[in-house]
Amino acid sequence: DNNLESAAIADLIEMEKSKLNTKNVSVLVLLDRNPSYDSSNGNWKNTKLYRLKTNNVSDTNEILSEEIECLELGLSSSSQNELDMSAYMSLSRSIKFMYENYPANQYGVILWGHGEGWRGFCYDETSEKRMTLTQLNSGLKNGLNGKKLDFIGFDSCFGAVLEVFYQVRNYADVAFGVEGLLGINGMNYEDVFNLFSLETEKSTLNLVDSFMVQYKTSYEKYKKSAFSVVNLENIQEM
Repeated sequence: DNNLESAAIADLIEMEKSKLNTKNVSVLVLLDRNPSYDSSNGNWKNTKLYRLKTNNVSDTNEILSEEIECLELGLSSSSQNELDMSAYMSLSRSIKFMYENYPANQYGVILWGHGEGWRGFCYDETSEKRMTLTQLNSGLKNGLNGKKLDFIGFDSCFGAVLEVFYQVRNYADVAFGVEGLLGINGMNYEDVFNLFSLETEKSTLNLVDSFMVQYKTSYEKYKKSAFSVVNLENIQEM
């Protein structure tokens, strides 16, 4: 819900154009739009939750994934809910919904959008707030309720800094992101998911490696760019 709206929709289209087999891997996309920056796809302005459909061969930028209901977030076919994406409850209820409705061997969460490191993430222009690191901690804690993610990723600026890793250390095995600024287009999800689809074993490390290879290919000309993958086990000691 900010000036990255067009880039968010483009990322969802990238995912749809990938060859990822969504019978084996479920991808849920929670997308909150803004009234000001993009008029495509019917120019809806509220929040929607999609289950990814891939192999989109359309030349248009029309979203073809399946819109799904999530009563925990107040999202249904009969209600148009505007979520505050900076609120920790938006994160925690999304995680609860994911675990309860999509059983899997491995789980992960990727936070997308504006990131400011120790200042927080997920800036929501409607509420004029960002999710602080304390709220990020609370969202993960409440949503997971004693469980642990296999990974947490940050497709944003300043995701891979120590203050962030410290706050998520108890809620995931692995974290990844960039240490500094990230281009407005972020990660190329078509490339990431195509690389991952080639892996026989659908493991966390193979997915993270797909992100890393894609990032190196996309940003190798930028001398000050860096992509970090961190095992969170020893962050407390560090």
